[in-house]
Amino acid sequence: MSTTATTPPATTPTTAQPGQTGAIPRLIDLLVVGAGFAGLYMLHKARQLGLSVQVIEAAPGVGGTWYHNRYPGARVDIQSMEYSYSFDEDLQQQWQWTERFSAQPELLKYANHVADRFDLRRHLSFATRVTSATWDDAGACWAVALEPAGGASGDGAGPSLNGSVPRSAGEVVRARFLVSATGVLSVPFYPDVPGREDFAGVSVHTGRWPTEPVDLAGKRVAVIGTGSSGVQIIPNIVDDVASLTVYQRTANWCTPLNNRPISDEEQAELRAGFGPGIVTALVRMEGRPLGVLANDPAHLGGAIDRDAADKAARFLQLCDAHGLDVLYLCDTPGFLVGPEAEAQAQVRHFARLFVTAGSMTVPFGTVVLRKGYGLGAQAMAGGSFRAGLFTLSWPTGEFGGMGLEGAVKLGFRRELEAIEDPVERQQAFDQMVAAAYRHGEALNMAAHLELDDVIDPAETRARVLDAFRSATGFERRGRPFVDTW
Repeated sequence: MSTTATTPPATTPTTAQPGQTGAIPRLIDLLVVGAGFAGLYMLHKARQLGLSVQVIEAAPGVGGTWYHNRYPGARVDIQSMEYSYSFDEDLQQQWQWTERFSAQPELLKYANHVADRFDLRRHLSFATRVTSATWDDAGACWAVALEPAGGASGDGAGPSLNGSVPRSAGEVVRARFLVSATGVLSVPFYPDVPGREDFAGVSVHTGRWPTEPVDLAGKRVAVIGTGSSGVQIIPNIVDDVASLTVYQRTANWCTPLNNRPISDEEQAELRAGFGPGIVTALVRMEGRPLGVLANDPAHLGGAIDRDAADKAARFLQLCDAHGLDVLYLCDTPGFLVGPEAEAQAQVRHFARLFVTAGSMTVPFGTVVLRKGYGLGAQAMAGGSFRAGLFTLSWPTGEFGGMGLEGAVKLGFRRELEAIEDPVERQQAFDQMVAAAYRHGEALNMAAHLELDDVIDPAETRARVLDAFRSATGFERRGRPFVDTW
């Protein structure tokens, strides 16, 4: 699903509030086009931000591609658990998928469930198209013209349609922001085949499949195209039709889906989501088993919070108990701090990383991928950059006692405050930060013996394996128990 956003110049926010079904304020903060998965999330997020928002959708209901693509065999091509929304933990925990790769009816049911669960329908206008969108310089907003789609009523006062009312032809909505959430393939393509319009039989497009079932039993059927839709529909109808001819311009590459039902137990495991800032994995490198511990910069920028610290410490205990070497992949700005962190007794949880690493009997080593700041980086090296069997860095590694911008602000506060001109002060700050980054570069750190080496990322596997294979003198006696925190 694709979204694009066009942002107007900053203006004073409108005070208009989203109205009930049937009344879009004439000036709103945000107008979204498309009520598929992306459009529904954009609507939910805009409401969280306190924006007045409305969504325009040409179809009679939510779902986007899953409303229109109802052909036999239509299903998602990534696992259902990964395709679902992650913005609400209760939604993730409570929704039960039936298959690893869900079919269109279940996906459409999910989209409708989300619309109802989060009370989104009162911001939706179904069976409505955008005919034009013009930027108004004087009003610093978009002027978006609407019209009913399909056979919808044209006076804007028709009966409710799935919780929405079609808009009047020629109606114009003014919005500070306009977001297109229509996806990249929302307009079906009809091949220019001579005689296609004169064909007397049944002609249907996978992207606009009728809501009522299409009876193909005993018919001679031709399928034009072997994209993802063609790949899905062909094996699902071949046993029902009298004959099937496939017209293919370019051969497609595809593999068996290996779809199957997904159990409640599997979903519970996938939903766990505990300590997402730390990624743990059991791997083999050329047959050698390892435990890998890595920061996830997509969560809190890689900062280590309470749950991540507990998760990492327990994983280290598991590796030590079973005699597995440990590889740390460090990319962290440090431990998460602040009043909320202190209220959760963060220090006690962070200490577990150091205490556990200090008592391990298996070899461990660290590769710094990018950020290596503060005590968090030390924790991702077993307590110190000199504690492990090796500490390597990619050339992208950067190091410091804390985030460098913050370190400059604190360390040079008086010097910066003494500069009266704000432009000169900013220039001085930028120069100090640049100097700190140069000082904290991986090559400079290696020159001061803080690192064993700075390596080409392509050599990481070989260097790590060489180090672990050469490790001697480790007791590997195994930890007698693993905490149950």
